[in-house]
Amino acid sequence: MKNIISLCSIVGILVSTPLLHAAEPWQEVSTFSCFNKIELDKLVAGEVAGNRVPAPSSKYGMSVETLYLVPMTTKQTLAKMREDDGAASESSETLGREGRYFFGAPSSVANFSKLSLDPKKGPDKSLIKKTSALPLKNEINLSKAEADKLGASYKSLASANNDPMKNGAPALAQVWQEILAGESGSYQRGGVAALAGYDNQNPPIRVDAGLNEMLQSRAPVSSRFASLLQVAFSGNAEAQKSAKPLYFWERQRIQGDTTFNLGAFFEESTPHGYRAVELQYFVTSKYYTSLILYELWPVTYMDKQFTLVWRGDYVLTPYIPFVKGIERLAAENIMLIEIKKSVKTTLLQSK
Repeated sequence: MKNIISLCSIVGILVSTPLLHAAEPWQEVSTFSCFNKIELDKLVAGEVAGNRVPAPSSKYGMSVETLYLVPMTTKQTLAKMREDDGAASESSETLGREGRYFFGAPSSVANFSKLSLDPKKGPDKSLIKKTSALPLKNEINLSKAEADKLGASYKSLASANNDPMKNGAPALAQVWQEILAGESGSYQRGGVAALAGYDNQNPPIRVDAGLNEMLQSRAPVSSRFASLLQVAFSGNAEAQKSAKPLYFWERQRIQGDTTFNLGAFFEESTPHGYRAVELQYFVTSKYYTSLILYELWPVTYMDKQFTLVWRGDYVLTPYIPFVKGIERLAAENIMLIEIKKSVKTTLLQSK
């Protein structure tokens, strides 16, 4: 049960809907997703349809799908997705996004100047404490080289009467800035394959391998998003015509710990709307990576314009291998509930 609770904070959402007139482009959602019944009247009323989606090909993976209507045009909905800085995100006792910060390419340490650590704050204090145990105790997702660097920096600061739990916190934050700059630079130059991976974990975890394993279970989805996934996994948008990628880093509070994430948002136009991918390729704790796929279609209902959004969430987490049967089912349901909460918050902001 402890492992299930650990999964609560990570993500979740899904929605369902019944078929109306076969000529509508948005009805193609039933050809690749788990939704074969689309009830627009319920979605217009604010319902978020959702389902768990088993990922038997992945040891660490969980996935859910959601479907919902946004009272905006597809262009407006996509713009809102791109501009999301987390300022209005819903927070709970276990989860809260404290900021999303965008940056360009090439990445540099200056992009992370807002990253700070305050040992007087519980989540930061927890992260600093876990840093002090590196590299002997690995509770942070890092490469071996990064774990060695952070651990050595902590010890060096402490021995110089510059305790990171006190006045040395800014110096330790500088090391974190360097690590995030290094990881984001590697991604921009060579995509997920160029990342060092979390080889301080046992067994070592590679983001590219983990995501590919999970997507094997959803062949219709991965085929539909193939071109956009290829761009997202490559780390750049040279082959993409719609828009340049948005690179970002996040600061989150998850279950009492400060967590830093690196991600990128990519989009492409379709004959009837848009597709988008949000990939978090570096996450310092609680989960390894997340991938969110979106497809947007225009919908007219009762002479009003809406956007139908299909969303697929894929998460790799270290806790899943230890939960089976009913416990795993409960963990997936928790993920779905959390994502639905997030989507409903977004819908309320759109009215």
